[in-house]
Amino acid sequence: MALRLLIGALVLVLFGLIALWIFFLLPSEQSRQNRGTAIPTPISNEEIAKINSPYIKTGKIVSNIHWLDNTNLAYATYHPSLRTMVVAKFDGQKEDIIFEDASIKIPSFFWANNNDLLILDSRDPNATYLLKQNGDFSQLTLTGYGYSWAPDSQQIFFTSNGTQIGTFNTTLNTQSLLPYSTLPFIDSFWSADSSTIALFNYSLDALGDEENSERSQLYLLDLNTQQTQKIASNVSSPAWSVDGKRIAYIKDDGIYIYTLGTGEKNVYELPTNTTFVSYTWKDNTILTVFFGQGATSFRNINTTDNSSLPVLEDITLSSMQNIELAYSPNKQSIALATQKNGLLIVPLN
Repeated sequence: MALRLLIGALVLVLFGLIALWIFFLLPSEQSRQNRGTAIPTPISNEEIAKINSPYIKTGKIVSNIHWLDNTNLAYATYHPSLRTMVVAKFDGQKEDIIFEDASIKIPSFFWANNNDLLILDSRDPNATYLLKQNGDFSQLTLTGYGYSWAPDSQQIFFTSNGTQIGTFNTTLNTQSLLPYSTLPFIDSFWSADSSTIALFNYSLDALGDEENSERSQLYLLDLNTQQTQKIASNVSSPAWSVDGKRIAYIKDDGIYIYTLGTGEKNVYELPTNTTFVSYTWKDNTILTVFFGQGATSFRNINTTDNSSLPVLEDITLSSMQNIELAYSPNKQSIALATQKNGLLIVPLN
């Protein structure tokens, strides 16, 4: 009798261990693989956008959004199981990981027009990699910051150590230096017609003088003449029009539009009682602006006469920090990413 009781107890223990493995350890192992899994349901409505279908929403931290095509949206996100930033794509129903490397602890990502991806480790200036759309992965002899892809997806503009600016050819793995202005550029934006690079810099000499400082200076570098021209000071969020003929930027309480060639500047003043959040070009004349005070709205602006078009969507967000906008190639959807609200994909009529 005692032997039977002992055997029964052992059987129960064995079944209990199997149950624990199935319900706890097995899902953990599957999460490490994380391929083709559905986007998780947000944990708390207080932590995400409070909107309804047909919006797609997640509670993830999302950045560097980039449309691979009209269906697949790529982005960087933190992967809790891998404990690192990964690059994933979302087709409207499921998420698939494109890139993961736990050895790159603080990666930064830069997308090319042909969907090649420049990856660098923010801790190591020598750790710069190229992930091609065909899956090839290689390390580049490129060091620096302020990267910007050329429209042909073959060259990368860079600044290095505050002493050099130049272009890097990803096919030949070689670089060419440009005449250097003494300005410490920290960011760059290559125009779609390949003629001009917009450069951001901070005036180091003025940082100690709060009243007279000119921070966030915007310059244009003409690649034909290799000359720089100062456009404005105390600006933010520069963005080229689709054809690269005009550049928008934020200054004071307005959106300024600068036209190359003529030097003409137009300004769109934000409506009263609103706060600018983010914007993107829809085409060569229409800016889509995301702004709000409490409730937020997408609104198109016709930059030819600075008129406001009807509101596209009204959305309430729990956070306005670090918002990115990106149109799908066919302009039928617009993606919105924030650090707190996660990813939203808004279908447009």
